[in-house]
Amino acid sequence: MSFFRLFLCPLLGLIVGTITAWGQTPEAPILRCVNVLPDGTIEITWTPGSGSPVTVCSGAGSGSPFAAYEIYVSTDGSAFTLLASVADANQTTYIDNTSNASNTLYYYVRTICGTVSSPQSAVVDSQDPSAPFVLGVTVQDAFTTSLSWTPSTAPETYGYIIYRADENGNFVPLDTVHVNELPAGNIQTYNDFEATPSENPEAYKIAAIDSCTQEPGPDNNMPHQTIHLITQGDECSQTIAMSWTEYEGWTDGVASYEIGLSDGTNVVTLPGDSTFYRYQLPEGTNTACLIVKAIHTNGTTTSLSNIVCTTVNPEQQPDYIYMTNIGVTNDNKVEIEWAIDLSSPLTQLHILRSIADTSELAFADTYPIGSNPTSPMNYTDSDNDVRADRYSYAYRIQHTDPCGHEFVSTTAQTILLDGQDNLNFSNGLAWSALYITYAQVSNYQIYRADSIAGILS
Repeated sequence: MSFFRLFLCPLLGLIVGTITAWGQTPEAPILRCVNVLPDGTIEITWTPGSGSPVTVCSGAGSGSPFAAYEIYVSTDGSAFTLLASVADANQTTYIDNTSNASNTLYYYVRTICGTVSSPQSAVVDSQDPSAPFVLGVTVQDAFTTSLSWTPSTAPETYGYIIYRADENGNFVPLDTVHVNELPAGNIQTYNDFEATPSENPEAYKIAAIDSCTQEPGPDNNMPHQTIHLITQGDECSQTIAMSWTEYEGWTDGVASYEIGLSDGTNVVTLPGDSTFYRYQLPEGTNTACLIVKAIHTNGTTTSLSNIVCTTVNPEQQPDYIYMTNIGVTNDNKVEIEWAIDLSSPLTQLHILRSIADTSELAFADTYPIGSNPTSPMNYTDSDNDVRADRYSYAYRIQHTDPCGHEFVSTTAQTILLDGQDNLNFSNGLAWSALYITYAQVSNYQIYRADSIAGILS
């Protein structure tokens, strides 16, 4: 910037003009590397800025040519002393062989143009770049997880190495991302498109890469691991048992878990140490897609689990069992027949029986269903205690499902025939009515034989 000043000189009758040049502040150099060499000395590398030393200093005015690079050092990062002054404009490397490399040392560089000093460069220490602060990892879908972190504060950070735990729990390099590939901002993210969070929890670490050595520094030490949800449907209670692995990685821990449907409804909040919940299916539904969300103690950072969709089978009962026939054999045992729905799996069939009373039937036998059941089914009650010539017997079929729920058939009851000699060359006959639920008797046919072993007619 130039400022023009006018002075009036009355005695000489002249106007005198002078010009004074004020220079702009030179651009700060860029400190690239502070690298401890094998011999214990420390190599410091920088660039003048966005241009050459000449162009950097040209902004300071014609009276401010390049004078030197000044290198400052500190053992605590706050109290700096001048280490060296480099007068060669083309020299951008300096070896510090006087400082103790066993300690952490901090450096910055500035450019001197004439008598004008540039701002200092960023401060770079002699250690590897510190690991970035990992905010968390979350599940995006069945094959994708997303890792987020705040950028490393070390200016020598060139990029990041992402580590993922293998099946043995060992962290192996997954990918390398460079700083210039990441969007600017306070939060940086990486998506792992080859993850399997629906099969197992996925754990990650991250380390910054030194721009000088191209080697990674220490990782963030504590891995961040996704929540892995598994479910088990219970058809008896019409519930879904949810169990999940804890979210790992937040030093402050998990404040709470939220579980619910994946669409964000039916949400229930649980304490931060919870790993189990029994989800009750709403009436009229038998499928639910569930998810778990971990909430950090800061109340804003969250992590989602994988989504699991579970179908709970409704009560496994046949739609119908009805008696179709009942009769008495020649040896006074009972034969029954029933039709049954085979569209749903059959578990257990029991024969229920009572004498005369159709309201108080008790267990009599178990019917073997077999691997390929057919309908109708037949059964002969050959119990030695059964005397169909003396009593009328009532029968039902009972199906019991895996939950212990029972479903019974309609009822059938045998005919009990009674006869007497009328002593007038005639016989009197009386019988109990045939009973099959929903059936109507159209007629009774009477058969006679000359003897028990004779042919009926």
